[in-house]
Amino acid sequence: MSGLATLLLSYSGFVGLALAMERHQEQAELPTLDNRRKLGWRVLGSVLLVLALMAAIQTEGTSVGISFWLGMLSIAGIACALMFSYAPRRVLSSAAVIGGAGLLAWLV
Repeated sequence: MSGLATLLLSYSGFVGLALAMERHQEQAELPTLDNRRKLGWRVLGSVLLVLALMAAIQTEGTSVGISFWLGMLSIAGIACALMFSYAPRRVLSSAAVIGGAGLLAWLV
């Protein structure tokens, strides 16, 4: 179950990092954010990526977990890019739901 958590948390982390950029804020039709809120999105995205790494290491061990995490980052990055391309308005809501599901999957 932590493998799924790694993927879901990675996706939400990438969305958080992307929403710190003005271009993606425009795509998601969010108001332009000040520097403080952009920093908040960056911190949230980074924390979610670190949680994904922790979930992968907990499941697979250190060496395999890091490799597994890198693979999940690739899949999550592609999913994030596709969401911004085809459904940019739904990115924020999908990241919130998927991030919550990822945390639940890791805890279960």
